[in-house]
Amino acid sequence: MGKEQRDLKRWDINFPARIRLRYKNSVKNFECIIKNINFKGFHAFLKKELPELEILKLTVTLPNNDSFSAKAKVIWKKVLPDGILYGFNIVAMKDSQRSLIYQFINKNYYSDLVKLWWKDIK
Repeated sequence: MGKEQRDLKRWDINFPARIRLRYKNSVKNFECIIKNINFKGFHAFLKKELPELEILKLTVTLPNNDSFSAKAKVIWKKVLPDGILYGFNIVAMKDSQRSLIYQFINKNYYSDLVKLWWKDIK
């Protein structure tokens, strides 16, 4: 694999989650595995295909009922034998929702977060 191109680290979490999608005056839930996440996007593995919409209004609920809401765009999808892997770009999110992602990372990956903060200091 090539060098990481992202300017913001993604946290490899591989957590079961639920994506609640709001569209056409209805709400649909999709069980998934969040593969990785940061404040700008995430990868999710689903057994079912998502509707093809320009912008998705969604709420992602992680274990322990940690959740965040955002508007996101599917920037790629890869069909696999047992499901579909999606790459999401978060296009709109309130600061309070970004804070929920930070709190989740801080609670579950604190030692990795500290290493990231101090990685360039020798």
